[in-house]
Amino acid sequence: MASTTNTLSHDSSSQVAFTSRLYGAFWGFFLGEALGVPGHGYSTARQLRNDYGWINDFVQPRFPHPESSLFRTHYEVINEKNNILHGRDVEWRKPGTHYHQNLLPGENALEAKLAALLIESICTQGHYDEEAYRELFLDFMLTPGKHSDTYIPTAYRDFFAKYARGKAIDSCADESMRVGGLMQALPLIWLTPYEPEKSAKAMRQRLALTHPGHALSNSAEVLAQVFADLFNGVSIETALLTNLREKHHPYLNYPFRRWIDNHSDEDVAFKHLRTGASIDDAMPLVFYLVLKYNQDTEAALLASANLGGETCGRGAILGALLGAANGCEDIPGELVQKMAHFDELEALSERFVNLELKQNANG
Repeated sequence: MASTTNTLSHDSSSQVAFTSRLYGAFWGFFLGEALGVPGHGYSTARQLRNDYGWINDFVQPRFPHPESSLFRTHYEVINEKNNILHGRDVEWRKPGTHYHQNLLPGENALEAKLAALLIESICTQGHYDEEAYRELFLDFMLTPGKHSDTYIPTAYRDFFAKYARGKAIDSCADESMRVGGLMQALPLIWLTPYEPEKSAKAMRQRLALTHPGHALSNSAEVLAQVFADLFNGVSIETALLTNLREKHHPYLNYPFRRWIDNHSDEDVAFKHLRTGASIDDAMPLVFYLVLKYNQDTEAALLASANLGGETCGRGAILGALLGAANGCEDIPGELVQKMAHFDELEALSERFVNLELKQNANG
């Protein structure tokens, strides 16, 4: 990650810390999501291990996926306003098609690519512009060849079905509790990392387009404050537990420390928590892994990738938190450079960080 090293040669030590945390959050996010791709949708670690062994690198999603339900999914194309499959329905009808069958090893799935699209929009506009992002989003989803992922989550299928029937774009989304929706709005926190109220407001605005609802909005508020603390140099354990405590959050009822001391990750994930895609499944497991592997980003991301379930959204948020806490120095550079679209992501990270440095200097 030569570009990161070059940026970190800045004279100001406080600026170095900021850029390191910002790069760390960026690369932790995309790395954690990509590592989670092969294990997405496996309900047991045993079945995942049978197919992949212990995942410690990028691997091609296997066919058949023993628990894929794509063949049961039906999507009706009404007109050009909801044609988001672009031929994927043929693969969906094949039993065993992996949710990310066509992705290369180290390639990000759809919702991480939407997060990258959000960052691209921010860099182009110089700030977050909801209207500009909407136009990019519609073009991205409706234009063939914009992405190579196989699965299109329910939230987007339902959104475009309503859009095709003539509903106003602001009224096309249903309430959601899916962590994937939360993670693809997460870059808005990095845009204003020291202003958690502003970050949470921007995330709520972004979520309202495709993933509205109290569950994700409340989680956005918690994460905005946690990231603000991390960028201010607070330890990740203090940042997380303090904010949960201040909000009297129900996740505090989980005995994270006892689990860390006495149980394996698999026991915690499958006997005490869940690995599903809802926010109340994913976030407690993210917090457990954050607390256990708080100074080892790579170990945390690999642990998450090998638990199955909602590996992509969970891995992205986990990587972003630990990247912001530990800085880019703790991001495994060899893995990052093996990502399928490393050059594109590196260029995007440079644009985003330079925008942030300019805005902070002006502020």
